[in-house]
Amino acid sequence: MNIDAMAPTKPNRPRATFGLIISANYENEGDLGARIAEHREQVGLARQAGFTSVVCNQHFLMHPVSSLATIPYLASVIDVSGDMRLAIGVALLPLLSPVLLAEEVATLDWLSGGRAILGLAMGYRPPEFAAMGVSLHDRLGRFTEGLAVMKAIWSADPTWSFQGKHYRYEGLPGGLKPKQRPHPPLWIAADVDAAVRRAGRLGASWYPNPRAGLASLRRQVAVYEQALREHGHQTPEIFPIRRELFIAPSEQGARRTAIPHLERQLAQYESWGQFEAMPEADQPARAFEEHEIPDAFLVGSPPSLAEQIERYVEALGVNHFVVKIQWDGMSHRQVMRSIELIGAELAPRLA
Repeated sequence: MNIDAMAPTKPNRPRATFGLIISANYENEGDLGARIAEHREQVGLARQAGFTSVVCNQHFLMHPVSSLATIPYLASVIDVSGDMRLAIGVALLPLLSPVLLAEEVATLDWLSGGRAILGLAMGYRPPEFAAMGVSLHDRLGRFTEGLAVMKAIWSADPTWSFQGKHYRYEGLPGGLKPKQRPHPPLWIAADVDAAVRRAGRLGASWYPNPRAGLASLRRQVAVYEQALREHGHQTPEIFPIRRELFIAPSEQGARRTAIPHLERQLAQYESWGQFEAMPEADQPARAFEEHEIPDAFLVGSPPSLAEQIERYVEALGVNHFVVKIQWDGMSHRQVMRSIELIGAELAPRLA
């Protein structure tokens, strides 16, 4: 058997591109208006620097921080984002009404001129499930059924029905269809092999665990590609990966400056329960030395970061790096400088 003939047809990929994460989480005591204004400046500069997407994630009840609602927040930067894609990265589908989410995603797609991307995840924080009255045990069923409901609404002509365990609808009128047909591109956040396989089965872009190491992801990309092949899907045009990134003119300066921010950022993630959703082998230490930064975190000078990113491109085939560059305790000025360096010094090395 010709193995090459079994491989999915891969479109001509552009060089590695960048997406900017704007964190919607702010300290309760802070001036939200000032932080929102800063993010608008960051998005505007990222557009000028050649970033191709702006990404915002979703969480609820995040004390001691406040979290702004994802889709309205993305809509608020439509005017400063140029032609950047607006990625919901990611919505916690089991916690949401699929009917409401379908209409909100379609609205964002029309407001942005067809630039929306829908990222979805199952969620992991018990307080969020408790607040929404949803059992953690039901999250897989609600995820798969919820996505089917959304697709049914978007394809309805003129009515739609759905019969499942968690959602049941009969003969309802269709709703708002997105500008992009049949729907915006899908990114499926997946940590374990079964979820990675599900992303491939759906023909969606796999959005890997943001703190999984390269060795774990190299094994899982084979799982993803096999699922794509088995279900007759091409590799999606955008293959995203989320990484934390810190850039500075010198390698030593980048590492020295990044470590305190990295330790604070990881402490925040641990308080949210994210370590429990990670493979044990990829759970990072709580303290670092300069030479011990895990490879899931991209830290260095432009030449060093170009090499690190090329390793991911070669090992996994990813082509869109969704980067969080505003770590806990980092100033707006530092973030703006990082965006400038990515555009002027890093991106040209990946051309």
